Amino acid sequence: MLRYKQLNINDIGYPVHLKNIDRPPSNLYFYGDLSGIDFINSFSIVGSRNATQYGQESVEWIVSGLRQKADCIVSGFALG
Repeated sequence: MLRYKQLNINDIGYPVHLKNIDRPPSNLYFYGDLSGIDFINSFSIVGSRNATQYGQESVEWIVSGLRQKADCIVSGFALG
C-alpha cells in the first residue's frame, strides 16, 4: 500500500511557486518524489464525487496524455 508524504509550508522542499500564490495550502500531501519538479508544467484535476462512467473514462484518457507532458498532476484525493 502506498503511503503519502507531507510537507508543511515552512519545510525545505515546499514548492516555491506554490508558496508565492495567494493563500497557499499550509500542508501538501503527496505520493512520490517532489525534488527536482519546478511545477511550471503542473495540472490540477477537479472532478465530481459522483462521476459517471463516461466522466471516469474521459479523465483517464486526458490523464494518459498529461503524464507524458506534465511535471506534476495535482489531485485533491477526493472520491470521483
